[in-house]
Amino acid sequence: MSRFLLVALAAGVCVATSSARTADPPPPVKGQFVNIEPTSGVTFYQVPGGPRRRLTKGIRVPVTTIVDATHGRMGLTSANGASDFYDGAFVVREPKNGPTQLWLAAERTSTCTAGSKSVVGQLWGDGKGHFQTRGRYGAATVRGTKWLVQDRCDGTLVTVVRGVVAVRDFKLGKTLIVTAGHSYLARK
Repeated sequence: MSRFLLVALAAGVCVATSSARTADPPPPVKGQFVNIEPTSGVTFYQVPGGPRRRLTKGIRVPVTTIVDATHGRMGLTSANGASDFYDGAFVVREPKNGPTQLWLAAERTSTCTAGSKSVVGQLWGDGKGHFQTRGRYGAATVRGTKWLVQDRCDGTLVTVVRGVVAVRDFKLGKTLIVTAGHSYLARK
């Protein structure tokens, strides 16, 4: 410890150190900006027109940002709440009215064969807030729960681990309620 710091501490003087905390990002703005932060593992993001970057601290990003949490877990805070997302990649969208939307960034489905149930994209969510995870054939809208949405060759599968999820089946034009311990497949 430096002599200056010892003298300052003995005199009761508050001394700023070089390990100053970085400022939190500004609050989210509905329909314009959300905040993302790394939680564990390795996550990436790409703002519209920008390069892909590793997510190393909490930042504010515009909607339509692509987030890759395939090998990590990250927190997302929007005007609609806060949740952790992991084990998948997605695009953030947020209409002026309605939930914050996470559109799965699925792999190419051209490799799917007839009758295949192979997963081509997925995303886990765990938290509170008004979020919607959208696949190709269905969407899960939540207000606080733990859920999985998988785009598969045969449709979009929604699995609920905790809480209740409203699942929209795009093909049938219907919304169904799925509770913890259950799944629903919106067929291709």
